[in-house]
Parts: sequence; structure tokens; C-alpha cells
Amino acid sequence: AGAILVFDGERAWAPPHADVPFGARFQLRAWSYFLTVPFKLRDPGTHLKREGLHTLRSRLVNAARLTFDAGIGDSSADWYLLYADPRTQQLAALAYIVSYGRSRAEAEQAPHAVVFERHQRVQGVLLPVAWTFHEWNEAAGPHGEPTGSVRVSSPRFVPYDASWFEKEAGMVEDPAR
Repeated sequence: AGAILVFDGERAWAPPHADVPFGARFQLRAWSYFLTVPFKLRDPGTHLKREGLHTLRSRLVNAARLTFDAGIGDSSADWYLLYADPRTQQLAALAYIVSYGRSRAEAEQAPHAVVFERHQRVQGVLLPVAWTFHEWNEAAGPHGEPTGSVRVSSPRFVPYDASWFEKEAGMVEDPAR
């Protein structure tokens, strides 16, 4: 069974003995970022630069690199390489590093990629609902058998209740690293 994790917009909370790789704060911010990255490209402190053609599934496709100003988010040393679907120009995949809690050089030793296999329109908003994770390198792009997958089931937008983001009794803060 999983653990309930809470992010109140500033702080992350988890049960005291939750086994959460990279910590609750990272998990709460990373997954939602992957889901919404197309909507984040013009946020303050972001920079998007065309990178020309890169390999995605044995095809050359347009790509762009997303970087951040120092102090933006928890991991401003991160970068993402975004791959465009040549037919739709939708985000088809992105390569990334995880510098959270480590240096950029350390993070660049283990780059990964997420490939967005399927999108679904949810109340007029196009969201990726089926993803696979892969190893990545500059020459081959995302490659090999998937190392993991995500399936978003029954996505919908609902009015939120502020109580969803309140720390529950016994939870401990997982501070930024």
C-alpha cells in the first residue's frame, strides 16, 4: 500500500516512515511537472532553446532544451530536452536529468527519458495519460525496453478543497534538498 503525501505549495509532508524514493517533496513535484510540462514552458525563469533534430524512435524530430534560472524550483540545475511529434507538434517525449539532492555533473551521469505514448483531452485540455520511461543518451535518444510506466486513469478536473493540502497528524516535513 502507498503512503499519502501532501504538498501545500511550499512544504511537503509524509508519514514518518514512508519509503519514498528521492523523498516526498521530489515525488510530489516531479510527477505533476511531467503531466503539465507543456503549460510550464513560459513560466518566469524558464528558457527554451531550439536544439534542431534529435532521434526519437529511429526518426529525426525537432527538439528544444528547457533550462532554468538559478533559484527556480528545487532543482534549477535540471534540464529537459523536449521532443515534438512531427505530425501534431505535441510533446512526444522528454529527456531529463534529476539534480535534486546532487550536482548537475552527478545527475548527467544518469539521464532518462519519458515517452508520452497517448494523450487524452480532459475538459478541453490535452494531457499525457500513458507514459513509458527509458534510458537516454544524446545519440540514440530514448532507447531500450521501458524501465517503468505511468497510466493516468479517469483524469478529470475537480474543484479542490483546501483541506486536501493540510498536513495530517503525525506527518513530518520533507524539506528541499
